[in-house]
Amino acid sequence: MTNTEQLDITTPDGYQLHAGTISEGRDRFIILPPAIPMLDQLIMHLDRVPLHYGDIQTKHLGVGLAALCVRWGSYLVTLMDPASTSHPAVANTSSAQPNHFSMITDAEMMRMNIEVSYNISRLAQLSRKRGRSGFYDLLRKAHQLLPMPQKSVPRNRETTQYIAGSLLEGIVAIGGIQLKDISVLTGDDEGVAERAANLARRPVRDIPLEHADRSLANTLACHAWRNTHIETIHAGHRPEPRLIPHQQRLTSREQRSLLREIAANFGAIYFLWDELFDQDYRHNFLPTWPQSAKAMANSFYGSWASSNWSLVDASSTITLYK
Repeated sequence: MTNTEQLDITTPDGYQLHAGTISEGRDRFIILPPAIPMLDQLIMHLDRVPLHYGDIQTKHLGVGLAALCVRWGSYLVTLMDPASTSHPAVANTSSAQPNHFSMITDAEMMRMNIEVSYNISRLAQLSRKRGRSGFYDLLRKAHQLLPMPQKSVPRNRETTQYIAGSLLEGIVAIGGIQLKDISVLTGDDEGVAERAANLARRPVRDIPLEHADRSLANTLACHAWRNTHIETIHAGHRPEPRLIPHQQRLTSREQRSLLREIAANFGAIYFLWDELFDQDYRHNFLPTWPQSAKAMANSFYGSWASSNWSLVDASSTITLYK
């Protein structure tokens, strides 16, 4: 016999966020994703609440973007819910994460990878539909209503440079500018120039228009979310007792540290949002969307990352074995 229950999370302002449905069988749990992606639920909720104006900058909006895309808009919300029971490995400590244990299964990580990427691409589409001010207001509301450990996190400048440099590398690879121009733009950065020269010798990878947003989002999600400390939490041996749905898996210290890292990376994405996703953006050298997706896919940054990630899914099913 199978028992079924809703996987719901209540936000601090009382909104009921549906994260899926849990079916329990004899030897496993199966978690089906929600019919409406969690990000879209959050957007509908935030659209209904009034906006409180105040001074807000990139260091705040990056936090709002990370809150929407990762902390509250993905399956991660179920692993950080203070209303849930903690796994015994993290129940009695607030500081040290048990790094010898894998506290996130492959199936759970896959769902989060897909959701974070979907969320970025969905917001890219929404930003073009609503315009810059409408997108800006949504991030302001997210910053105000979706709690994060830090309300202000400076953008990661290294990530910013990496993304911008990759767009330049990619535009050389697809023939948009000459190699000599990239050296001027990057301050004679030999590494960037060398990578661009190597990429220019490879066959150009095309990105269909219908996949432009998701292709960009996959690469950004891979580096801003997947290649963070979450990998350490994911790596390791299977713990005992086994992992179950809707369970705290991170210590409070690890939650703060991880979300700060992610917010800094998403601050970099927000800082370069126009360069990445605005079809009306103009720059002497950088490509305009959707060419930005083609440039990124042909850069060193994008040529190997997330190459097998979905271009269409919003989430995925999780199986947890008992």
